Amino acid sequence: MPFLTELSYRNTIVPGEYELLAELVYQGKVDVFRAPQGFRTDLASVPRFAWSIFPPTGDHEPAAVIHDYLYTYRPVTKATHKPITRAAADGVFRRIMREQKVGLLTRWTMWAGTRIGGWWYWKQRHG
Repeated sequence: MPFLTELSYRNTIVPGEYELLAELVYQGKVDVFRAPQGFRTDLASVPRFAWSIFPPTGDHEPAAVIHDYLYTYRPVTKATHKPITRAAADGVFRRIMREQKVGLLTRWTMWAGTRIGGWWYWKQRHG
């Protein structure tokens, strides 16, 4: 499924934080996900020690922004009529990276990182 808009962002005054200059819209299999203009993201939440192998920027940036949006706002999905689950948000992240032609090793490692480490952010945001 395609992105309907291009990713456009700028650095904020907070190191490692970026702000969308325009809405980023992704057309999923059923749902349309919209990260609004002004949304703040760290792109890919990769620990600094791993940046030489998996930098926070690259072909995976649009997927990371949508993933951050899903983790932050938990939009209601058309398929379930309920807020998106953490597992579904992580699955969307992996699917978008595949569609963006992110390499298999990078895609699966970044997805596994969200499955292993994403619980902390999710719990802080959603209990």
